[in-house]
Amino acid sequence: MPGHGPQIETSLTTNEAAELEVLATGKNILEVGAAYGYSTVLMAKVATHVISVDPHSALNSLDIHSRNLGRYEVVGLVDRLVGSSAEMLPSLNTNQFDLIFIDGDHTLAGVSFDLDQALRLIVDHGYIAFHDWGEETCPDVRSVLDQWRQPDYIIDTLAIYRIVKNHPSVSVITPTWQRHLHLERAIISVRAQDYPVLEHIVISDGPDPTLRISQGLTLLAELSDNHADWGVTPRKYGAAIAKGDILAYLDDDNIWRPNHLSLLVAALLDSGADFAYSQGLWPGGLIIGSRPPQLGTIDTSLIIHKRPLLERAGWMSAGYISDWNIVDRWLTAGASWTFVEKVTMDYRPVPL
Repeated sequence: MPGHGPQIETSLTTNEAAELEVLATGKNILEVGAAYGYSTVLMAKVATHVISVDPHSALNSLDIHSRNLGRYEVVGLVDRLVGSSAEMLPSLNTNQFDLIFIDGDHTLAGVSFDLDQALRLIVDHGYIAFHDWGEETCPDVRSVLDQWRQPDYIIDTLAIYRIVKNHPSVSVITPTWQRHLHLERAIISVRAQDYPVLEHIVISDGPDPTLRISQGLTLLAELSDNHADWGVTPRKYGAAIAKGDILAYLDDDNIWRPNHLSLLVAALLDSGADFAYSQGLWPGGLIIGSRPPQLGTIDTSLIIHKRPLLERAGWMSAGYISDWNIVDRWLTAGASWTFVEKVTMDYRPVPL
């Protein structure tokens, strides 16, 4: 038993239990897999209501689960559905749970089914927490989940995902000029994002007959001349044809970490700000990005913004400080900002 929560046998660690308690506080909960009732009691003590789904056949745990609910005085806060998730989950109403904790069938088919149902049942901006992610004895858990997306964060083997259903669309804009290997890595990092990307627009700053972009999210446009203005003209062109509600920029010699867009979009929505930015890691360990935004602490590839912001101040050539130039003019125009103090971008991480 962990040194946290009820004195009931469990496979949860102390850290996992503490995080689960935080996530459950004041929330409407679905639990898939209850065993003897540790997680049921832990969450019911702080939640508004818990629906607990478990056949209780593998451990013959139904009677023990009942006694533990009574022992910790949470019987009135928990509705139990005795049966498998395949039997019980399809009958539950869509979009009703703030948190779904899953520690049930660890087979490939079981994890896949529980994930599909959880995505249907969770509310917008709710959380899904899967136990045993990365546990060697349960390899199918991580296999299924990693094919879906990367966790927003992990506590021991508890993988937590923030679910944004009604998400704004994002267009990614990448200026490039004859740096094909760099560009290939940038494209891969966009495709690896755990936030859905509407389109990735790559603009070559002049004709480049050897440039080939594979099909998929990537759109290729070529400008008629090479402008050599630090990517400003290609970004202006990309922004003009982009269809997304939010615009993001990734230079061809940078790569994003998988949670770059999800973290920044969440920050933008939660704060109501006009633009958001994060931190980037440069060779030698230098981290760029701090609050407030100022010259030398912000980079184009760290920024996302709401489309209408360009009506207040658009891209214009200013040499190598073009990224700061547009941010400075946004601020002068009264734009609001939010900062994510986390490294989400790497600048030329490995020499080519």
